[in-house]
Order: sequence, then structure tokens, then C-alpha cells
Amino acid sequence: FERAITLIDELDYVSIRDQSAAVLTNDWATRYSGEYSERLWIHTFQMMNFLLLGIPEGAAVEARRAAKLFEEHADTLKQDRFTRFLMGLSLETAGQLDSAQVEYRKLARDFEDPIPSLSGESQSELVVFLATGFIDRKLPGDLFIDYDVRISWPYYLDSVAIEPRIDLQVQGEKIAETLRADTTLVTISQKALEKRGKRIATRQAVRLAAKHGIADALEQEDALAGGIARLLLAVIEQADTRSWETLPANMVLLRIPLDAGDQTVTLRLSDYATEANSIDYLRSIDVSLAPGERQFRLIRTGVNVD
Repeated sequence: FERAITLIDELDYVSIRDQSAAVLTNDWATRYSGEYSERLWIHTFQMMNFLLLGIPEGAAVEARRAAKLFEEHADTLKQDRFTRFLMGLSLETAGQLDSAQVEYRKLARDFEDPIPSLSGESQSELVVFLATGFIDRKLPGDLFIDYDVRISWPYYLDSVAIEPRIDLQVQGEKIAETLRADTTLVTISQKALEKRGKRIATRQAVRLAAKHGIADALEQEDALAGGIARLLLAVIEQADTRSWETLPANMVLLRIPLDAGDQTVTLRLSDYATEANSIDYLRSIDVSLAPGERQFRLIRTGVNVD
């Protein structure tokens, strides 16, 4: 992930070579540096990595890097409730309580989430990061205006955001969730792609004019060659559907308060099929907590929730 962040910084400039190649072919000729949402989620997974490794200071650094992206692209990313709560949790776990309080207050403002108590008397708790399914892929949209005029663009299918249904038990007794934050990732990706929509359309208009200019120039020399060029230039027009395809469909953060000592927490995740055909995922987690200790776990499932 750190290498990915460095690579994005290296690619995050307008390359004349890339733009020239894209004008003559398609957007696949440019180097892909990720949607703004995908750039954010690199920091999201880094925060989880550091917390799982017991290095909260590293998670706090990633939280501040993520905060910078939120400031630059708030209209696109602000609905990512999971990452925003994770930022507050990372800062809180690192002992940066004032900064954590700022993030929690922003969440309370935007989602009416309760603000966690940061009184200093911490309760033992288990924090579970739950990743389910796989994010939808970008798809190519195509429109032939004429035999030699093709418009192609990337898009995500419209989908309804459904929060996974999770039942929790501690020592065999069912409990209610206290703090939970969900994000359906494709809804954020859609907004990020929409934000780039004008740039994609502008580049396509320039490319269409350039291709017709090339074909017109060839036709003046040879009508057949010009006609063939028009067809070939239309065929090579393709939507850029590159994306981070191994991302989960949904991310859930659960904060489960527990008594100190040995505990067994059982999570049951249900898909959204009918009861007759329901497929459930069951996972038990054994933890041993000291007074005031916070532990982290990551669960990755292939269960779809759409």
C-alpha cells in the first residue's frame, strides 16, 4: 500500500505523452492513478493494518493523510462513513483525543452518529472490521452515432445500498450493537467517477475531432484509405474500465464493549436472499482482554449483500 501511495504521487500530474496517445487512441493509453475513492481506500486499509499490528501511531498518520483527501474532495467522499469513523478511532487509539473528537463531531453533524465518550476511562472492547463481497466492476457504455462515430464511457451499474444484517452474541447471549459504521463502496466510486465525467467527455470530444481530422487528411490523398481509417479509429475507441476490482462490496466497523477477561464473540452475517434460500456466514472470535484494553480483528467474507 505504501508503494501504491508513492506511485500515485508519481503519476499525479498531466503527462503530455499520455494525453497525446489518448487523443489518437483511447483513455487506456493514459496511466491509471485511481479514482479519488480508490486513493482514499489505500489509507483506509493502511489504518486497519497498523491497528491490527498494534501500531496506532502509524494509523494516526494514515488518518491525517486521509483527512487531506477528504478536504480536497469532500463532495465525493464525505459519505464514506466507515473510513471517517476509522479515522477518529485511529486518532483515539493513538491517544490524540482532541483530533479524534473533531472527527467524531463531524460524523455527528453529517450522520447524527453518537459521539463516543473520550473521558479517559476506557472500557475493554473488541473492534471488528468486516469486509463482505466484491465491489461492482466498471462497465463500458457505447453509442454509435454514425458508422464512424463511436462514443464510449465507463460507468457503474446503479445499485441500492443495503447494510449487511449482523447478529452478535457474547458468551452465547445476543447483544445489541452499540457503535457501527457502514459504507457500500460502489456508491462512493460512482460519485468519484461522476466527478471525472466532464473531463472524460471533454477528452473524448477532442479525440473525436482529432480522429476525423486524420481521416479527412487521408481521404484527400486516397478515398479508400480514408474510409478504412475512419472505421479503424472508431473501432479502437474503448471506455477505460480500469478499477481496483479486489475491493469489498461493503465495509462495516463494529465497536463491541466487553468485560475484561476471556470472551467469545459470535457474528452471524446473513445475505439478503429469501429465508428459504438464505446463506449465513458464522464466525466466532475468542478474545482475552485486560481492563481498558482494545483489540482489533478483520473478517473478510465472500458473502454478497446486494
